[in-house]
Amino acid sequence: MIDYFIENLTGIKNSQVKNAPKLEEALGRVEIEPEGNFHDGLDDAVNIGYLIEKLELNPEYQLVSYEMPDKPSERLSSTLGELFAGLDLRFT
Repeated sequence: MIDYFIENLTGIKNSQVKNAPKLEEALGRVEIEPEGNFHDGLDDAVNIGYLIEKLELNPEYQLVSYEMPDKPSERLSSTLGELFAGLDLRFT
């Protein structure tokens, strides 16, 4: 069952499971608010159940992608002097 969940959520085959997202990331990608605490066996089981339920009830579900668009990023160009300008720093 867990292999089904991982493969359908991430597209990762069983042999690549080591690259699967953490539970917290997986819940975020399917827009599920987690219950309880991560790494608590019962809470993790409940949250995994929500993931499986969402995938079972919505076979055409598309993952939410928060990836940055492919565009060149502008380099940040600030000096330390510019960052600290206007601060009245006094060292004793």
